[in-house]
Amino acid sequence: MNKQQQESARAKKISDVLTHSCEQLNHDIVLRLHQSREAALQSSVAQRQTILTLNTGHFSQLLPHSGIQWLLALLMLAIVIIGTGGYWQHSSKQELSHVDIAILTDDLPLEVFVDK
Repeated sequence: MNKQQQESARAKKISDVLTHSCEQLNHDIVLRLHQSREAALQSSVAQRQTILTLNTGHFSQLLPHSGIQWLLALLMLAIVIIGTGGYWQHSSKQELSHVDIAILTDDLPLEVFVDK
């Protein structure tokens, strides 16, 4: 018997014990327990709040649905593009500054200045 089957058998035993115990309770107690359970379920539903996320909760639907989600997705894309462009521009400036410093300090060989 694997672990999942053992857990299922244990859950079945617990369920049977609880069912047998509930049958021995007074009808008024069972009614109050049922009402308390319903009240608890209603309060948990009332406490749920909608939050804004880009995740749709479904792997098959990867595109956002609402206008705000589209706007946030486009904003994130723009930030990535701007960041990539800034990084590329900074790295190319650094590369050119190394060449300029080498030219000014005469560290480059003469072959660099000669057209071939």
